[in-house]
Amino acid sequence: PIDRVVKQGETVEDIRTQYGMSAKEFAALNGELANIRSGTAVKVLVWKPVFDVKIARSEIVKEQIPFRSVKIPSKSYPLGKSFCKRKGIPGEAEVTYNVTYVDGEEASRVAVSRQVITEPIDELIITGLKSKGYFAASGEGSTEIVNSRFIWPIAGHAGNITCRFGGGHRGLDIAAPAGTVVVASDAGTVIFSGWEGSYGKSVVIRHDNGSVTRYAHNSEILVRAGQFVSQSGAIAIVGRTGFATGVHLHFEVIANGVHKNPLRYIN
Repeated sequence: PIDRVVKQGETVEDIRTQYGMSAKEFAALNGELANIRSGTAVKVLVWKPVFDVKIARSEIVKEQIPFRSVKIPSKSYPLGKSFCKRKGIPGEAEVTYNVTYVDGEEASRVAVSRQVITEPIDELIITGLKSKGYFAASGEGSTEIVNSRFIWPIAGHAGNITCRFGGGHRGLDIAAPAGTVVVASDAGTVIFSGWEGSYGKSVVIRHDNGSVTRYAHNSEILVRAGQFVSQSGAIAIVGRTGFATGVHLHFEVIANGVHKNPLRYIN
């Protein structure tokens, strides 16, 4: 039994009928009542099922298939520039679930089949690789590098120089075993991270002194564009990607588009 507040205008007969109670059952809980007043409480019987009611059925639901975002590198556009060549469109699939309800509440839902109605269309993003774009934002009026704090980009100062700067070679080639960690020569923001033509897997960092450094031919890249890296922070793994005759790191120092001899600036 539970307490039930009498509403205005209700009679004993109204309440008994609502709860399926006989006059005898009502009298056993509340005594012999001929009339009741609104706002007073009476006791009524509420029956609860002894067993749970379990229902299992199949349901077919249409669901959206998300599209992928595919980046396409292009040397026709400056580095850092990107635009959407094609908008992505989600696909659609019919998914069949086995659903179980207990006392009207969903207890479990298991997907048993999936049929694709329409395939999603990938979003295509063109990303610029044009080298000229690396240096336009440095804001330096001089081609000299000020306040140089560069360190060797090979972890633990390992490796040796196999090809020096000059004669058309725009940086240093530093030999090191495959798998050696490459570190940022100075703190800065990664402005490029990915495949860069003959450089292979490359990382380019802009530093607060207006210079830019490039680390090329890596086997693996550990940072992404837009990420800030501290000096000596791990950025890549030495490898032989792109146009490389052996396992080594190609390291460049640039100011306003002019390549500098890194040995002049490494501390």
